[in-house]
Amino acid sequence: MRQTPISWLQRFITAILFLAPLYLNASRIQPPQDFLCPAGDVALMAGAIASATTSPRQLELTILTDWETREIVRLVTPILKEAVDVSRRSKVQPASLINWLVTEKAAHIRIWRCGSSPRVMLELSPT
Repeated sequence: MRQTPISWLQRFITAILFLAPLYLNASRIQPPQDFLCPAGDVALMAGAIASATTSPRQLELTILTDWETREIVRLVTPILKEAVDVSRRSKVQPASLINWLVTEKAAHIRIWRCGSSPRVMLELSPT
């Protein structure tokens, strides 16, 4: 049985449509299981810490994101209260989170935010 260019094209398109969702889902980053937030309400910012400064009421991080943008994130201090946690799946569990964020330039961070609440969770990785 000889295949025509049309039947070959149909099989090719079918294969792409079948495999594309698997590829897209495979590259998606899921929030940590210990981050309690409705699935459609989660926002993620990820990248390298370019700088961090503290004031009595907030911590300001400049992030060079994985999407090649520079973003400023402000977290209310003390950040180890109920609003900000470090995920259990984080590769680093610092004794003093604020000191670690200020001193670890270029460390990788993921900041998970919940839109319907003030909750924020951090995932930390060494450089």
